[in-house]
Amino acid sequence: MTPAELLQRRISLLLGLLGLALVVSLVPPVRFGIAASSAPDTTIALSPVFPGHGVQQELGEYRSPIRTMRIWVAAGLQGGSVKVNASLVTGDEGTVIRQFVFDAGPSYRPVAQTLEFQPYQPPAGRPTRLQLQVAPDAENFVSFGIATLDPEKNGDFKQPTLNGEPLSYLGPLAYEAEGYGTGIRAALFHGGWERVRLIAALATLASAVTTRFAWPAILRILTAIPPLREQSRKRPVGRRLFVYPWPIGVYSVIYFYSRNLLIFEPGELVVVVGATLVAISLTVALAWAWLRNMAQAAAITTYGFVIFMTYGYVFDALGPRGDHRYLLPAAVILIVVGARLLMGFGNWSHVASRFLNYASLPLLAIPVVSIVLFYTATPEFGLSGAAPARAEAAVVGPNAPDIYYIILDEYGRSDTFAGFDNSAFLDALAERGFYVPPLATSNYSGTHSSIPSSLNMRYYEGIETWGQNEARKAQFMAQDHELGRKLIQLGYRYIHLASGSPLTNKSPNAQLLVDFGPLGSIAKEQNTGGTGKTGGAIRFESGALGREILRRTMLGPSLPADFDVGSVRAYSVYDPARTLAEFEFLKRAPELDGPKFVFAHIMKPHGPNSFDRFGNISLDPVKGFGPDHDPSVSDPYYGQLLYINTLVLETVDSILASSKTPPVIVISADHGRRRQPGDAIHSVFAAYHLPGGGNEKLYPSISSVNSFRVVLDYYFQLGLGLLEDKQFAY
Repeated sequence: MTPAELLQRRISLLLGLLGLALVVSLVPPVRFGIAASSAPDTTIALSPVFPGHGVQQELGEYRSPIRTMRIWVAAGLQGGSVKVNASLVTGDEGTVIRQFVFDAGPSYRPVAQTLEFQPYQPPAGRPTRLQLQVAPDAENFVSFGIATLDPEKNGDFKQPTLNGEPLSYLGPLAYEAEGYGTGIRAALFHGGWERVRLIAALATLASAVTTRFAWPAILRILTAIPPLREQSRKRPVGRRLFVYPWPIGVYSVIYFYSRNLLIFEPGELVVVVGATLVAISLTVALAWAWLRNMAQAAAITTYGFVIFMTYGYVFDALGPRGDHRYLLPAAVILIVVGARLLMGFGNWSHVASRFLNYASLPLLAIPVVSIVLFYTATPEFGLSGAAPARAEAAVVGPNAPDIYYIILDEYGRSDTFAGFDNSAFLDALAERGFYVPPLATSNYSGTHSSIPSSLNMRYYEGIETWGQNEARKAQFMAQDHELGRKLIQLGYRYIHLASGSPLTNKSPNAQLLVDFGPLGSIAKEQNTGGTGKTGGAIRFESGALGREILRRTMLGPSLPADFDVGSVRAYSVYDPARTLAEFEFLKRAPELDGPKFVFAHIMKPHGPNSFDRFGNISLDPVKGFGPDHDPSVSDPYYGQLLYINTLVLETVDSILASSKTPPVIVISADHGRRRQPGDAIHSVFAAYHLPGGGNEKLYPSISSVNSFRVVLDYYFQLGLGLLEDKQFAY
C-alpha cells in the first residue's frame, strides 16, 4: 500500500469518526421548540380574568412531549401578585395531565412567564389545551398577552375561551412551546440546530465515503507526509488460549448483582450473564473474521465491552456535569480509536493475554464468592415470643370472614408529615368502620426486617447488626411464614400477590400465587398443603436485572422511559402498572371462593414518585415526579400518597360491598417515611377493620408484631397474647 493510499484511508477514517460522533450526539434527549404562536403583541392583552375564572387556549396535537411553555401575563396595577394555576388538559372531560403554579406580578403590559411541566406525550387523537386559572382567593385580576394577528401564519387560529365561552379577540394567547425528546426526533420533526447537526453528519459521512473511494488523485499531493507504519497481522508462533474477554465482559453484571442481592432473583442473573456471554462470543467471532488474529480480536472485544458496560457509571460519576450529547460521542470515538490503536500495536496483545487470563478469573471470583455465601446462608433465624399453637384440623366454616393483609410500603403516620394534612383520608376510613391507631408503630426500621417479623408475629433473637446474611434469613421467613401456615391449618385458602421484590414476590405455602405483567395477571395454583412444594404452572419472568444493566450501558441514553425486555415479563418492583394491577385484583378478590387469606405488599407510596395526585404517571421511571410538578403539595411524596389514598378507598369500598361476610382488613406500613424528623421511621400508618367487635381489642400504640396476634386471638381463640411493643434500629 502506497503512502498516499494510507493517508487517504486515515483522512476518510477521521471524517467517518466525525460524522459518527455527530449522529451519536443526536441520540440523547434534548429540549427543542415544537410550536409557537406569532409574536406577542404586548401593547394589548386579553380582558381581565378575575379570581376564580379561567381562560383556555387550544394547542392542538404534538409529536413530542411538552416540557416548558412561555406565555405573557400581568396582574392589575392596583393590587398585589396573583397565583395562577397553569394546566395542560386533554379530552372532553378536561383531564389535567400537567400543572404549574406561578405568581403573576403587577405590570402595565404583559411580561414573559415560563411554565415548566413534567414531559408528557398525550395519546394520538387527543388535542391538548392550556388552561390558566386565577386563584379564587386572589384580590387582583390577571391579563394575558395575545399574539399579533398574521393572516398568513395564524389565520385559522383557535380563539381562546373564558370560562368555556369563545372570546372575539384577534389572536390566540401568545405562547411558545418547548418539547423534550431525542435529538433525532427534534431533527426530523422540529428542525433547529439538531437538524443542522444531522445534515452536517450525513454530509461528513458522505465525504468520508467519497474520500475513501473517489478522491485518490487529490490526495497524491500529500504523499510527502511520512506514512504510518502498518503492523503485521501475522500471529506469532505458538498457540494460546484467550479466555479473559468473557470473565472481564460479565464482571460488571455479576458485580452489580452482588451489590443488589435483595432486589433481583438469581434466575435473572443466569439469563443476563448468558446473554452477555453470547454477545461477547459474537463480537469476538466478528473481530476474528475481520482481523484473522485471535489475540487482537480478544483485546479489542475486551476493550470495547469495558467502555460499553461502564458507560452509565462514568455518567453518574460526572454528576451535574454529565451530558449524554457529549459523553456518548466521546465513548464511541474512544472505542473506535482505541480499537485502531490495538490493531497497530503489533503482537503485544498476544503476550499480554497470559496475564489477563490469570488476572480476570480472581477478579470475577470476588463477587461470585459473595453471591454464593449469600445464598448458602442458613435459613434459620432465632425468634422470641410465643409461637402460635398448631391447629389439628380446620375450624372455620364457609361463612368465615375473608382476611386481607395489605402492606403499603413507607406510608408514614400522619403526625410526622410536615405541611400536609391527611385527616380527610383517615376520617374516610373511620366512616367505613376502620380503627386508625393514632400512635401505631413498626418494630423495625427496614422492609426486610419489618415484614418477616409481622408475618411471623414475633421478634428476632440475638441480632445486633443487620447485614445481607440476616436479610437473606429474614427473606425465608417472609416467604414461609407462620401467619400463612396457621390460616391454612384453620381452613383458609392463602392467596399471595407477588410484589416484584424477592422478599415478598412468592410464598411456597400459598395455594394461589398471582403475578402481574403487560399481558395481564397470571394466577399460579400451588397444591402445597403447607409443604412448600410448588406446582409447575407458567409465570412471568421479571427481566428487571436486564433492564437495569442495559440502562447502565451505552444503549441507556437511547432507551425509552418505559423500556421493556420481552413481552412475557412481570412488572418491575416499582413499576406503577404493578401497583394499579394489585389494587384491581384486590377489588375482585371477594369473587374468589372463600374463606380466603389475601396478602399484598404494595410498593407505594415508597419512591420513586411515579404518580401525582391525579393519577398521572411520570415518564421518568427512575426519578419520578419532581418538586416542581405539582405546587399544590409541598413534596411529590404527598402527591403520590393522595392518589394511593384514592386507590385504597376504592379498593376498600369494593371489598366491603362484594363480601358476603364482613371481612377482616388490616392495612399497615412496613416502616415510616425516611428522612423525617424525630422517630418517624417507626411511626407508621395502620388501619384495622375487625368486624363484630374486634376493633375494641386494639389500642392506640399497637405495633406490627401484635396486629395478627389480636386477629387470631379474637376470631379463633388461640390465646397468643400480646408482646411488648418495642422498636429496633434495623
